[in-house]
Amino acid sequence: MFYDQLSWELSNNPDLSNSVTTILNLSYNNLPTYLKNCFLYCSLFPEDSAIEKEMIIRLCVAEGFVEQRGRETTLEEVAEAYLVELANRSLLQVVQRDANGRAESYGMHDLVRDICIATSEKELFGIVCDNRCLTDLKGNPRRVTVQSQCENLQLDGGSSKLRSFLLFNKQLPSSRIETALSNFKLMRVLSLKSSNIVSLPDAVFELFNLHYLDLSFTKIKVIPKSLGKLKLLQTLDLSVTLIKQLPREITKLTKLRHLTVSSLRGDYRSFDYYFGVPVPMEICGLKDLQILTAIEANQNLVSQLGSLAMLRTIYLLKVKGSYISGLWFSFLKMPRLIEIGIDACDKNEVLNFEGLNPLSSLETFALHGKLEGGVIPSIFSSFGNLRILMLRWSGFRVDPLSSISHISNLTQLELLRAYEGEVLTFCSGWFPNLKSLYLADLLNLTQINFEESTTPSILYLWLVGLRSLTKVPEGVRYLCSLQEMVIVKMPVGFVENLRGDGHSIVQHIPAVYVRG
Repeated sequence: MFYDQLSWELSNNPDLSNSVTTILNLSYNNLPTYLKNCFLYCSLFPEDSAIEKEMIIRLCVAEGFVEQRGRETTLEEVAEAYLVELANRSLLQVVQRDANGRAESYGMHDLVRDICIATSEKELFGIVCDNRCLTDLKGNPRRVTVQSQCENLQLDGGSSKLRSFLLFNKQLPSSRIETALSNFKLMRVLSLKSSNIVSLPDAVFELFNLHYLDLSFTKIKVIPKSLGKLKLLQTLDLSVTLIKQLPREITKLTKLRHLTVSSLRGDYRSFDYYFGVPVPMEICGLKDLQILTAIEANQNLVSQLGSLAMLRTIYLLKVKGSYISGLWFSFLKMPRLIEIGIDACDKNEVLNFEGLNPLSSLETFALHGKLEGGVIPSIFSSFGNLRILMLRWSGFRVDPLSSISHISNLTQLELLRAYEGEVLTFCSGWFPNLKSLYLADLLNLTQINFEESTTPSILYLWLVGLRSLTKVPEGVRYLCSLQEMVIVKMPVGFVENLRGDGHSIVQHIPAVYVRG
């Protein structure tokens, strides 16, 4: 393996730089052409920061690096296979995996990154503007990533070949950003994530070749009608912004594959924490859409969503009980759909899922609202592939665990204000693959029973705001695989018990955190 050889060279060869360069160059030169661009792109991310899988996949697709492999495989799936192959070659390291066991983020060894950056600059693939504070873009590099103030960097028209601008420095003045946008008309990728811009310069909408636009985590409030001029746009990320409405012209973006828009208000545990936007019904004409979050539902929209046959992820808000039947019928027309989020329009709106046909391919289900009869719907019996289940404000009057215990593939379970009873019991043999358990604001809960041999794979346990729970559950001692237990805003009596008589119950857990 690459890192084994690298470690040996570093410890045995005094000519450190030449050894590392030789190993990396050999590994890089032996890469198939289709992997080289993806590998070099990864080096443009900041040092010691995780490379988000979804972001690098969308960037590679937007850049045109990904080869089509048959009609049944999407470009995103091919790009993910590229990353897996790079990890298998030990050129990337998996930093974090999701609940399905798939890589969620990657990293690159510092020495590998340094030499990869040198290769990138030599081949004019891209340049990293960091503490070196480059004064110009020598040689017309095709990509620039800004990771420091770089006060002397001249973003003028001298680099006519620039195709991508990725900003990782939150403090770069917006005037410098506007200069860059005005000068590089052929830009294909523009990422201003977490920047301090509050409005979009008109120059953005003159970037007729733009495929990727990331404005997430900014204070932008308005997207103008001129968005419709960006005919080639594939990714539009407006997550965690101040945007309340999208222009109707978004329906002209027929190449759009990923649309995410949301805003956050208040505490995560409140009912009205997550906000989306209304969208025109014509958005259902964007046949390439794979991700659509988070949008406000209405009767006409939910009946037309079925035309989005490529959709994999959807999150709907302000859902009324009367929408569920039509909404589910639309879901059944989406053969690739694996992730669904549904938020009821208010705390008292009842959602009824009885009598609906199964979605056996579903992997993630976030359900936020009161359920008919205060029980788990029978359709849950068909969720054999479910990995992540988040139930919030459900109004369960009886312990819901027995009704979902058959979901053996479940790796992440969240119950937030979902259960009104006093006792939760995890029986022996239940949830064999559960890794993460989050229990929050179950206000009447006085007892949690963990029987021996339950949740044998659990790694993380969160207990949050369980105001009636005054002692550490005795059965926690049976959770032998538990690596981390987080206590947030729990009663004083619980915390005192944790530090006193209950300490012996948790002493096998490597990390126990008490917050708030």
